[in-house]
Amino acid sequence: MGDLVVVWAQPTAEQGDVVAAMLEGEATVSSEPICGNGDTILGIVTAAMRKA
Repeated sequence: MGDLVVVWAQPTAEQGDVVAAMLEGEATVSSEPICGNGDTILGIVTAAMRKA
């Protein structure tokens, strides 16, 4: 099991937001712009808990 993130669900993001997104059919967390065909923003990451 990896790190855990808390995500505020919303379909849009502002410049500089860290988002949870579906990219090419896989869930990921990204601070880079999401702009591909079929890529979807799931929400804004509000907290992260790193596994020790």
